[in-house]
Amino acid sequence: MRPHRIALAAGLVSAVALALLNAPTASATNATAATADPAPGSLTFYTEPDLTGTEAVYPGGPSDTCTELPFVVHGHLNLSQRGFTVYESTDCSGHGLTFPANDLHSYQNHEMRSFRATG
Repeated sequence: MRPHRIALAAGLVSAVALALLNAPTASATNATAATADPAPGSLTFYTEPDLTGTEAVYPGGPSDTCTELPFVVHGHLNLSQRGFTVYESTDCSGHGLTFPANDLHSYQNHEMRSFRATG
């Protein structure tokens, strides 16, 4: 009977993990599903500093309004023609890092939570 319980528990863990991976990203209404090759003009954020992990893709690049990210990010690939500032806060206030257009960067020691275009 014990192997049956272990198999059942493993199945439940797998089902929960699959559900979490397929869940939509919260508060990223203009983010799309991750793509293998980000499109020109897009801005992609990554949870890991080596530009891996969970992605949030913004096809139009950064906008002039503050956008809260769906998770803490540690890197980006900016294929847009606009620079942007990424912030540690969720409301684009406080400490921020500014990056140019057509840039990729990682920030291992910073936990960034929002962004907006810089000009």
